[in-house]
Amino acid sequence: MTTDDVLDRLNANGLPVLTPGAPFLLQALSSGDNDLQQLVEVVERFPSVTLRLVSLANSGWSSPASPIDSLTGACARLGRDIVRTVGIALTVAAPFDLRRCPGFDGERYWMHAMLTASAAQAFATRSMMDAAVDPQAAHTAGLLYNIGLVWLASQLPREMDAIFALQQADAERSLGGLLRDRLGIDHVLAGAHLGRAWGLPEPILDAMTHGGSEDGDAPTPIGSVVRAAMAMASILLDDEEAPRQAPKHQALRNGKMSPYVDAVSDQLSGQITGVRALARELFAA
Repeated sequence: MTTDDVLDRLNANGLPVLTPGAPFLLQALSSGDNDLQQLVEVVERFPSVTLRLVSLANSGWSSPASPIDSLTGACARLGRDIVRTVGIALTVAAPFDLRRCPGFDGERYWMHAMLTASAAQAFATRSMMDAAVDPQAAHTAGLLYNIGLVWLASQLPREMDAIFALQQADAERSLGGLLRDRLGIDHVLAGAHLGRAWGLPEPILDAMTHGGSEDGDAPTPIGSVVRAAMAMASILLDDEEAPRQAPKHQALRNGKMSPYVDAVSDQLSGQITGVRALARELFAA
Protein backbone atom coordinates (compact mmCIF):
# COMPACT_ATOMS: atom_id res chain seq x y z
CA MET A 1 0.00 0.00 0.00
CA THR A 2 1.42 3.40 -1.00
CA THR A 3 1.36 6.63 0.99
CA ASP A 4 -1.28 8.01 -1.37
CA ASP A 5 -3.42 4.92 -0.87
CA VAL A 6 -3.34 5.35 2.90
CA LEU A 7 -4.08 9.06 2.71
CA ASP A 8 -6.98 8.36 0.35
CA ARG A 9 -8.35 5.85 2.84
CA LEU A 10 -7.96 8.27 5.74
CA ASN A 11 -9.53 11.10 3.77
CA ALA A 12 -12.40 8.86 2.72
CA ASN A 13 -13.20 8.25 6.38
CA GLY A 14 -13.44 12.00 6.85
CA LEU A 15 -10.80 14.33 8.23
CA PRO A 16 -11.19 15.01 11.95
CA VAL A 17 -12.93 18.33 12.37
CA LEU A 18 -11.79 20.83 14.97
CA THR A 19 -14.42 22.71 16.91
CA PRO A 20 -15.49 26.07 15.43
CA GLY A 21 -12.93 28.71 16.24
CA ALA A 22 -10.24 26.18 17.14
CA PRO A 23 -7.67 27.51 14.60
CA PHE A 24 -8.01 30.93 16.25
CA LEU A 25 -7.53 29.36 19.68
CA LEU A 26 -4.47 27.40 18.53
CA GLN A 27 -2.97 30.53 16.97
CA ALA A 28 -3.53 32.54 20.15
CA LEU A 29 -2.16 29.83 22.44
CA SER A 30 0.88 29.40 20.18
CA SER A 31 1.80 33.08 20.40
CA GLY A 32 4.35 34.25 22.92
CA ASP A 33 2.88 37.77 22.87
CA ASN A 34 -0.20 37.12 25.01
CA ASP A 35 -0.07 37.69 28.75
CA LEU A 36 -2.18 35.68 31.17
CA GLN A 37 -5.19 38.01 31.04
CA GLN A 38 -5.19 37.97 27.24
CA LEU A 39 -5.15 34.17 27.34
CA VAL A 40 -8.15 34.24 29.68
CA GLU A 41 -10.02 36.45 27.21
CA VAL A 42 -9.29 33.99 24.40
CA VAL A 43 -9.99 30.76 26.29
CA GLU A 44 -13.28 31.97 27.81
CA ARG A 45 -14.81 31.80 24.31
CA PHE A 46 -14.43 28.01 24.43
CA PRO A 47 -16.62 26.57 27.21
CA SER A 48 -15.30 23.00 27.02
CA VAL A 49 -11.66 24.12 27.44
CA THR A 50 -12.69 26.57 30.16
CA LEU A 51 -14.44 23.80 32.08
CA ARG A 52 -11.46 21.47 31.89
CA LEU A 53 -9.02 24.18 33.02
CA VAL A 54 -11.19 25.08 36.03
CA SER A 55 -11.53 21.38 36.81
CA LEU A 56 -7.75 20.89 36.54
CA ALA A 57 -7.11 23.86 38.81
CA ASN A 58 -9.32 22.21 41.45
CA SER A 59 -7.90 18.71 40.99
CA GLY A 60 -5.55 16.75 43.19
CA TRP A 61 -2.82 17.50 40.64
CA SER A 62 -3.11 21.23 41.42
CA SER A 63 -4.19 20.94 45.09
CA PRO A 64 -5.39 24.53 45.60
CA ALA A 65 -5.71 25.86 49.13
CA SER A 66 -9.34 26.83 48.44
CA PRO A 67 -11.82 26.08 45.64
CA ILE A 68 -11.35 27.97 42.36
CA ASP A 69 -14.58 28.98 40.63
CA SER A 70 -13.46 31.17 37.72
CA LEU A 71 -11.33 30.86 34.62
CA THR A 72 -9.23 33.82 35.73
CA GLY A 73 -8.50 32.09 39.02
CA ALA A 74 -7.79 28.80 37.27
CA CYS A 75 -5.33 30.38 34.84
CA ALA A 76 -3.61 32.26 37.66
CA ARG A 77 -3.29 28.99 39.58
CA LEU A 78 -2.04 26.93 36.63
CA GLY A 79 0.24 29.52 35.02
CA ARG A 80 0.64 30.59 31.42
CA ASP A 81 2.68 27.60 30.21
CA ILE A 82 0.23 25.03 31.58
CA VAL A 83 -2.77 26.96 30.21
CA ARG A 84 -1.19 26.96 26.75
CA THR A 85 -0.14 23.34 26.87
CA VAL A 86 -3.44 22.03 28.19
CA GLY A 87 -5.54 24.29 25.96
CA ILE A 88 -3.76 23.13 22.80
CA ALA A 89 -3.75 19.47 23.84
CA LEU A 90 -7.46 19.45 24.66
CA THR A 91 -8.35 21.24 21.43
CA VAL A 92 -6.50 18.86 19.11
CA ALA A 93 -7.51 15.73 21.06
CA ALA A 94 -11.23 16.53 20.94
CA PRO A 95 -12.05 15.14 17.44
CA PHE A 96 -10.53 11.69 18.06
CA ASP A 97 -12.19 8.56 19.43
CA LEU A 98 -9.50 6.09 20.49
CA ARG A 99 -11.67 3.60 22.37
CA ARG A 100 -11.43 1.11 19.48
CA CYS A 101 -7.63 1.06 19.69
CA PRO A 102 -6.73 -0.33 23.14
CA GLY A 103 -3.07 -0.55 22.18
CA PHE A 104 -2.84 3.25 22.07
CA ASP A 105 -1.46 4.45 25.42
CA GLY A 106 -2.93 7.91 25.80
CA GLU A 107 -1.15 8.66 29.05
CA ARG A 108 2.28 7.88 27.63
CA TYR A 109 1.51 9.63 24.33
CA TRP A 110 0.64 12.90 26.05
CA MET A 111 3.52 12.58 28.50
CA HIS A 112 5.87 12.33 25.54
CA ALA A 113 4.12 15.20 23.74
CA MET A 114 4.28 17.51 26.75
CA LEU A 115 7.92 16.67 27.50
CA THR A 116 8.76 17.25 23.82
CA ALA A 117 7.01 20.63 23.98
CA SER A 118 8.96 21.65 27.09
CA ALA A 119 12.24 20.43 25.62
CA ALA A 120 11.60 22.21 22.31
CA GLN A 121 10.89 25.47 24.12
CA ALA A 122 14.04 25.04 26.20
CA PHE A 123 16.24 24.21 23.19
CA ALA A 124 14.83 27.15 21.22
CA THR A 125 15.39 29.55 24.11
CA ARG A 126 18.98 28.45 24.57
CA SER A 127 19.87 28.38 20.86
CA MET A 128 18.36 31.72 19.83
CA MET A 129 21.82 33.11 18.98
CA ASP A 130 22.42 30.17 16.61
CA ALA A 131 18.96 29.71 15.11
CA ALA A 132 16.07 32.17 15.02
CA VAL A 133 13.39 29.83 16.37
CA ASP A 134 10.52 31.27 18.37
CA PRO A 135 10.37 29.32 21.66
CA GLN A 136 6.57 29.35 21.84
CA ALA A 137 6.24 28.13 18.24
CA ALA A 138 8.75 25.39 19.07
CA HIS A 139 6.67 24.46 22.12
CA THR A 140 3.49 24.06 20.05
CA ALA A 141 5.33 22.22 17.29
CA GLY A 142 6.72 19.78 19.84
CA LEU A 143 3.30 19.23 21.36
CA LEU A 144 1.69 18.51 17.97
CA TYR A 145 4.53 16.79 16.13
CA ASN A 146 3.18 13.27 16.64
CA ILE A 147 -0.52 14.09 16.22
CA GLY A 148 -0.54 11.86 13.13
CA LEU A 149 -0.19 8.88 15.47
CA VAL A 150 -3.49 9.79 17.15
CA TRP A 151 -5.16 10.13 13.75
CA LEU A 152 -3.89 6.76 12.55
CA ALA A 153 -4.94 5.04 15.79
CA SER A 154 -8.43 6.50 15.62
CA GLN A 155 -8.98 5.72 11.92
CA LEU A 156 -7.11 2.42 11.55
CA PRO A 157 -7.51 0.88 15.02
CA ARG A 158 -7.00 -2.79 14.12
CA GLU A 159 -3.90 -2.17 12.04
CA MET A 160 -2.46 0.16 14.67
CA ASP A 161 -3.18 -2.29 17.49
CA ALA A 162 -1.13 -4.90 15.62
CA ILE A 163 1.70 -2.41 15.07
CA PHE A 164 1.75 -1.36 18.73
CA ALA A 165 1.94 -5.04 19.70
CA LEU A 166 4.88 -5.59 17.35
CA GLN A 167 6.75 -2.65 18.83
CA GLN A 168 6.15 -3.88 22.37
CA ALA A 169 7.50 -7.30 21.41
CA ASP A 170 10.66 -5.78 19.88
CA ALA A 171 11.61 -2.44 21.41
CA GLU A 172 14.54 -2.09 19.01
CA ARG A 173 12.19 -1.63 16.05
CA SER A 174 11.21 1.99 15.50
CA LEU A 175 7.55 2.89 15.36
CA GLY A 176 8.11 4.92 12.20
CA GLY A 177 9.74 1.97 10.48
CA LEU A 178 6.93 -0.38 11.46
CA LEU A 179 4.33 2.06 10.21
CA ARG A 180 6.07 2.49 6.87
CA ASP A 181 6.48 -1.28 6.48
CA ARG A 182 2.90 -2.14 7.45
CA LEU A 183 0.90 0.88 6.28
CA GLY A 184 3.05 2.65 3.72
CA ILE A 185 3.04 5.87 5.76
CA ASP A 186 4.42 6.98 9.10
CA HIS A 187 2.89 9.19 11.76
CA VAL A 188 5.06 12.18 10.77
CA LEU A 189 3.73 12.27 7.21
CA ALA A 190 0.19 11.67 8.45
CA GLY A 191 0.54 14.49 10.96
CA ALA A 192 1.88 16.94 8.39
CA HIS A 193 -1.04 16.10 6.08
CA LEU A 194 -3.50 16.66 8.91
CA GLY A 195 -1.78 19.87 9.98
CA ARG A 196 -2.10 21.33 6.49
CA ALA A 197 -5.78 20.35 6.37
CA TRP A 198 -6.32 22.05 9.71
CA GLY A 199 -4.49 25.19 8.59
CA LEU A 200 -2.00 25.14 11.45
CA PRO A 201 0.39 28.11 11.70
CA GLU A 202 3.28 27.99 9.24
CA PRO A 203 6.10 27.52 11.80
CA ILE A 204 4.26 24.50 13.20
CA LEU A 205 3.83 23.02 9.72
CA ASP A 206 7.51 23.75 9.05
CA ALA A 207 8.53 21.58 12.00
CA MET A 208 6.00 18.85 11.16
CA THR A 209 7.01 18.76 7.50
CA HIS A 210 10.75 19.43 7.73
CA GLY A 211 11.72 17.96 11.06
CA GLY A 212 13.79 15.36 9.30
CA SER A 213 13.07 11.65 9.16
CA GLU A 214 14.71 8.69 10.82
CA ASP A 215 16.51 8.17 7.53
CA GLY A 216 18.54 11.34 8.10
CA ASP A 217 16.87 14.07 6.02
CA ALA A 218 18.23 17.50 6.92
CA PRO A 219 15.78 19.41 9.13
CA THR A 220 15.07 23.15 9.13
CA PRO A 221 16.05 25.23 12.22
CA ILE A 222 12.73 24.64 13.99
CA GLY A 223 12.84 21.05 12.77
CA SER A 224 16.27 20.61 14.38
CA VAL A 225 14.92 21.94 17.67
CA VAL A 226 11.85 19.68 17.65
CA ARG A 227 13.85 16.67 16.51
CA ALA A 228 16.26 17.08 19.43
CA ALA A 229 13.32 17.63 21.77
CA MET A 230 11.65 14.41 20.59
CA ALA A 231 14.86 12.48 21.28
CA MET A 232 15.20 14.08 24.71
CA ALA A 233 11.61 13.23 25.66
CA SER A 234 12.13 9.61 24.62
CA ILE A 235 15.32 9.37 26.64
CA LEU A 236 13.68 10.81 29.74
CA LEU A 237 10.74 8.41 29.52
CA ASP A 238 12.78 5.31 28.66
CA ASP A 239 15.63 5.92 31.09
CA GLU A 240 14.17 7.75 34.08
CA GLU A 241 16.69 6.26 36.51
CA ALA A 242 19.81 7.56 34.74
CA PRO A 243 18.96 9.45 31.54
CA ARG A 244 22.50 10.80 31.07
CA GLN A 245 23.87 7.28 30.94
CA ALA A 246 21.45 6.25 28.18
CA PRO A 247 23.16 5.50 24.83
CA LYS A 248 20.60 7.70 23.09
CA HIS A 249 21.70 10.61 25.29
CA GLN A 250 25.24 10.25 24.03
CA ALA A 251 23.95 10.17 20.43
CA LEU A 252 21.98 13.35 21.04
CA ARG A 253 25.25 15.12 21.86
CA ASN A 254 26.29 14.79 18.21
CA GLY A 255 23.37 16.86 16.89
CA LYS A 256 22.95 20.58 16.30
CA MET A 257 21.52 21.09 19.79
CA SER A 258 24.49 19.33 21.46
CA PRO A 259 25.71 22.42 23.39
CA TYR A 260 22.40 22.58 25.24
CA VAL A 261 21.70 18.91 25.91
CA ASP A 262 22.85 18.75 29.53
CA ALA A 263 21.05 21.93 30.59
CA VAL A 264 17.78 20.85 28.96
CA SER A 265 18.09 17.36 30.40
CA ASP A 266 18.54 18.80 33.89
CA GLN A 267 15.58 21.15 33.43
CA LEU A 268 13.22 18.42 32.27
CA SER A 269 14.29 15.65 34.62
CA GLY A 270 12.52 17.37 37.46
CA GLN A 271 9.29 17.65 35.47
CA ILE A 272 8.65 13.96 34.76
CA THR A 273 6.56 13.19 37.83
CA GLY A 274 4.37 16.27 37.36
CA VAL A 275 3.94 15.67 33.64
CA ARG A 276 2.92 12.06 34.26
CA ALA A 277 0.31 13.18 36.79
CA LEU A 278 -0.98 15.85 34.40
CA ALA A 279 -1.28 13.42 31.49
CA ARG A 280 -3.09 10.95 33.74
CA GLU A 281 -5.46 13.66 34.97
CA LEU A 282 -6.34 14.78 31.44
CA PHE A 283 -6.07 11.79 29.14
CA ALA A 284 -5.75 8.43 30.89
CA ALA A 285 -8.54 6.04 29.93
